[in-house]
Amino acid sequence: METLCTSLLKTQTMLAKVKSSQSNDTKWMPIMPLMQKLKDAAYDAEDLIDEFQYHVLRQKIKGEEEDKAASGSGGLPNILPAAKEKLFGPSHSLEEDAMRTSVVEIQGRLERIANSMEGIMNVLPLNDRGTQLEVKFQSRESCSSPATDILFGREKELNQVVEWLLGSANQVEPAPGVVNDTFSVLPITGIGGVGKTTLAQYVYKDTRIQHHFDLKIWVCVSHNFSVQGLTKSIIQSVTQQKQHDNMCLESLRKILDEHIANKKFLLFLDDMWSDKESIWENFCALLKDGGAHGSKIIVTTRVMKVSKMVNPAESILLHGLDEDVFWQLFNKCSFGILNPEDYPGLEDIGRKIARKLKGSPLAAKTIGKVMKSNLCWQHWTTIMESDIWEVKQDEDGIMPALQLSYQYLDENMKQCFAFCSMVPKDYTFDKVELVLMWMAERR
Repeated sequence: METLCTSLLKTQTMLAKVKSSQSNDTKWMPIMPLMQKLKDAAYDAEDLIDEFQYHVLRQKIKGEEEDKAASGSGGLPNILPAAKEKLFGPSHSLEEDAMRTSVVEIQGRLERIANSMEGIMNVLPLNDRGTQLEVKFQSRESCSSPATDILFGREKELNQVVEWLLGSANQVEPAPGVVNDTFSVLPITGIGGVGKTTLAQYVYKDTRIQHHFDLKIWVCVSHNFSVQGLTKSIIQSVTQQKQHDNMCLESLRKILDEHIANKKFLLFLDDMWSDKESIWENFCALLKDGGAHGSKIIVTTRVMKVSKMVNPAESILLHGLDEDVFWQLFNKCSFGILNPEDYPGLEDIGRKIARKLKGSPLAAKTIGKVMKSNLCWQHWTTIMESDIWEVKQDEDGIMPALQLSYQYLDENMKQCFAFCSMVPKDYTFDKVELVLMWMAERR
């Protein structure tokens, strides 16, 4: 067991050495399969050591004579020699036989893989730090300010929404299920990452509507879909204060009425998922007596049922960007402020990769970051020829692009990403809590 612990320590040192090097560089590709096998063997070794420690504690609790004799004062360090003697001595149980066999098998795996990796690593240079992609984890949130200065390829849709907002107040269509003529609703619909939120953000800041509404409100709905939750979010958006958590719905309604009474409001409900009509109807009923005639609501959603629920007759449906416009966006994401002409040979590869991304702005930003990390022909060719593009998907699917960006994260970030994926969508992380949970995982 001591030999296994030594082999595990050697393995962890080797993995750390590779992680601190340019693991995303294409020259490291030959070692990646071995690295994954070595990680798997290291995890098995950790599990076996945990099992051994459990075995030692169990023998101590059972109070067998040979353990008592070796335990001395009863501390754990003093019983290890006796436990090891029992485990690897001439007399042991079937369970101990299995554990002993596992020790030999795992130690052999560690040594074989480590030796193979050392042979390859000897001919590869190790840098102090490799290029790593920065990834920040947070719950789904949005605000009214767009992240980019340029709106690529959505001018037509932007004008459509603005014209709808500036339409005659006498042409307001009531929200379905609610008998009122106060406000109308327009959904912006499309798959994830197609640019719904970005379009809504540009509508929000469009100068043509600045003086057309008395009040503009932005709320990120996501899975927080309840009358009370929506009302609270609207109040917080208007007042910029979070002091209404313990209020009942009636109290919230009175506060909401104070802020929207006789005002023509423009409400943005971003990232709406739920198609529960009863909640939507009750929410609309809450608004109908407050705002002024001509108020408007814009809903962004990837769920067609939600779009039909809020307005079955009219919507803005977003598809992928046209090829020429998409190439402009992809070029910007891949080269940033650099001049693509300074990197001959990359444009043809870039265009081939761009065609695989289905015109998705999210895919352009995601894969663009991976490509921008290493502006060389070999790196871009490796991405273009990856087997991940062969995965079957829907016509507008971008999962291969997202999975490829995951593969190019460094190993620590991959494990942290996988760990965070276990919590529910929109879970609000506490920084200290997340750090402690991650430490508990011993990653």
